[in-house]
Amino acid sequence: MPLLPADFDARFYSGAAGELFADGCLQGGEPVEVVNAGRPGPWTFALPTQRVEFVVDFPDGFEVVPMALDTVLIDSDTRGVELTWKGELNVHARLYDIGWVKAQFVRGGRG
Repeated sequence: MPLLPADFDARFYSGAAGELFADGCLQGGEPVEVVNAGRPGPWTFALPTQRVEFVVDFPDGFEVVPMALDTVLIDSDTRGVELTWKGELNVHARLYDIGWVKAQFVRGGRG
């Protein structure tokens, strides 16, 4: 499989309008207000501040990779929120050496 170009823009994968993108990474704790969508009345909340990481098992030890809050999907009809965190680790030429991968909350990892 070919590698992505150095100037690849991950927004290519998104179906959201440009004004719905945050400048930079989300940190958690950002206030959210949903108005004129779904149920009557505004809906306000803050994004969670819990930190997430993933651990990768290689033959020579573990690598711990911090993850960033990447995507917030808001369902205004059910007032549900789905969060996606993303982390990156170069495993090129090491892919078949991976024993397992685990995502976990960071202990004491509040922002």
